[in-house]
Amino acid sequence: MRVLIADSGSTKTHWVLLDEKGQAGEWMGQGINPALATVAAITALLPDDCRADSICFYGAGCKGEGAVRMRQVLCERYPGVNAVSVESDLLAAARSLCGNRPGVACILGTGANTCFYDGERIVENVPTLGYVLGDEGSGASLGRLLLRDVLRGSVSPAVARGFRETFGLDETEIVRRVYREPAANVFLASFCPFLAAHRSDAGIRTLLVSEFMRHLETSVVRYGRPELPVNYVGSVACHFQEELREAAACLGLTVGEIHQRPMPGLIRYHTSRHYPR
Repeated sequence: MRVLIADSGSTKTHWVLLDEKGQAGEWMGQGINPALATVAAITALLPDDCRADSICFYGAGCKGEGAVRMRQVLCERYPGVNAVSVESDLLAAARSLCGNRPGVACILGTGANTCFYDGERIVENVPTLGYVLGDEGSGASLGRLLLRDVLRGSVSPAVARGFRETFGLDETEIVRRVYREPAANVFLASFCPFLAAHRSDAGIRTLLVSEFMRHLETSVVRYGRPELPVNYVGSVACHFQEELREAAACLGLTVGEIHQRPMPGLIRYHTSRHYPR
């Protein structure tokens, strides 16, 4: 039996083919978001040869109508596949981080999302609300806070000077990029490397720890399970582990696993499920 796993984000889809001996194939493709893409566009991005008996596709936009559309396309594209499941990127994070154990699983990258996972399914999920209304702790939110402080003159002279030298952006250009250009969340998140480079600055460190505390207070504490570790996938969680752990400790929480991507954990999860020893 061969199982094809896909972890799809906005820009890339990571495909891994498993069999009884382990990993039988791996490749990268373009990102697929079924909530935004047409059936024809999705079909064009799928691999020509599936070579699998079962498919489990995880990704952004894979809930509600998006999940139905994605499953329909997969079934039509690969009629010989016996089983097709389409799940959210949040369930991918939960299965990757927690396996079959209960836990709190979070995504912290350009955007943010969290859930309480009972070992089989997501049973609680605080709405993320996107980068305008929510996404606390995300790259977009961190970038927004940095730009706000830079434009208001609330950062140290060293940070202000570094910002000017690195980006050469003035208020007019920043406002235009945020309010008038597409993908403002990606633009905002693009300032995270600058934050990482200046994390020793007292003001930047306060910004980071305070925002991660806000993330935990709004989206994790509400699950009411302080005894469970809080686990993460995502670039922001990886790059700011020290500040994230400090914020958690301030609230009496413990950060557990932190991984850049969910695929290694998904491989472990599906291997134990489909090829038990």
